Order: sequence, then structure tokens, then C-alpha cells
Amino acid sequence: MRKASLGLALVFIVAAAAPAETERSISVTGTAVIQVVPDFVAWNVSIVDTNAALLVAKHQNDGRISAAMELIKSLGTQPVDVQTSNVSIHKEYNHDEQGRQTTFKHYVVSRTISVKQRDVNRFDEFFDALVEETGADVNFNWQSSRIYDLRKDARTSAVQIAKQKAESMLSELGAKLGPVITVEEDSGRSLTSSISNVAYSAEAPKPDDEITGTFAPGAIDVRVSVNVKFGIAE
Repeated sequence: MRKASLGLALVFIVAAAAPAETERSISVTGTAVIQVVPDFVAWNVSIVDTNAALLVAKHQNDGRISAAMELIKSLGTQPVDVQTSNVSIHKEYNHDEQGRQTTFKHYVVSRTISVKQRDVNRFDEFFDALVEETGADVNFNWQSSRIYDLRKDARTSAVQIAKQKAESMLSELGAKLGPVITVEEDSGRSLTSSISNVAYSAEAPKPDDEITGTFAPGAIDVRVSVNVKFGIAE
């Protein structure tokens, strides 16, 4: 009985010590970029007011928001393309030379208006009105209403590119592609413009040599990357 027990223990130890088979795999990344001309502009108009009296700051902000909404309406924007955020209110304090908080300074009341401009040919008109007449901080993004369909197409192309890359690499090594082990889409920005998204402040003067009516958005890059891990066939 004792010899049998020792034999079983020996078998167990040998089996546990046996090295696991090394996974034969290859990991690649495929990236696809589809360019498209934007068909609308997304504007964000941020209006901020400050005052030591909360109700005064709120009243000032309400008045400027109403004026901005009237201006946006006068540009022919449809109600469905305009949205206002909730009111944000917080306190600001003074600080001493060491950066320590001291006395109360004022309340900050802010709200943002989001506007979708569907006629991209009127960009300069919207730009001049929103930047110069609202007294607000304004930023914009060129976008496409086809983004979801374009991302789907780019994703399919990215997977095909990843597969072709893996097959090409293995072919040079005399090996063949095996089954897919894992696949994931690389998280990141999917929509970028060929120009930088620029934030404009009402206090910043425009260059003297700026010519209106000649702004061209260029193309938007819809970029998708996928990471794929394939097995290597025996």
C-alpha cells in the first residue's frame, strides 16, 4: 500500500512539473481611414457671468442666453438643432500668495448652447455672429451625419487589413494563419478634422488679414483601429 502511494505521488509531481505548451500566435493591428466632406458644423456657445450676488449673476446670464438664442434663431436655425445645457453655479474664492483660499470672491453662473449648423456654406456668417455678437466663448467641430455608417465600413476594412498583415508576415516565415483568438477595437477618437478644432474667445481680435467667405473645412478622417490575435496553424 505504501509503495502504491509513493507511485501515485511521483506521477502527480511529474505531471505537475511538465511544461505547458507555448501558444503559437501572432498579434497585429489594422487601421482604416475613410475621408468624407463634413455636412454640418456643431457649435458650442458658452456664456459665463460673475457677480458677488447670485441673483444678479443669474439674471445677467439669463439675459445673455436669451439674446444669444434670438440671434441663433435669426440665423434660420431650426428649434430641433438648438439645445441649452443646465445652469452651472459655483463659488470662487480669493487666494493668498501661498495659494491658500481666503475670502469669497463671487459666484460663477454659466450655461452652454449647442447649435447644429446644417448649411456649411454659411460658416462665415455663423462664425461672425456667434463670436462677435454673443460676447461668449465659442468652439466648433466639423462633423458628418454619416459617421455611424462610415465607422462600420472603416471597421470592416481595418479587420481585413489586420488579417492581410498577419498572413503576409507568416508567409515570409513559412507559416500559415490559424483561427482568431481575440479581437478588439482600439478605443480612441473616431472623427478628426484636417484642421484643428479651434476655440475662439470674444475678447480675442481677429487677424487684420482675415478674409471672410473663403473658409474651407477640408475632409474629415473617420479612423478605426482593431487589434487582432491569430493562432498560427500547425
